[in-house]
Amino acid sequence: MEQARIQVWDFVFKNGPSTLARLADDCGHDLNTVAAIVDHDWFTLQGDTVSIATSDTATPS
Repeated sequence: MEQARIQVWDFVFKNGPSTLARLADDCGHDLNTVAAIVDHDWFTLQGDTVSIATSDTATPS
């Protein structure tokens, strides 16, 4: 699962927010697997759109 999560993260990083269906098609996983992959701290899911999670508590250096 970890390798698949990295694959999805890389895809979203390179292409921007994507729908679950697009991630399933482009990353070669079924929709249920993608939903399980993005149920993780690395991602934010709004509706069916997946983006990379960001911390709003980060302090600039």
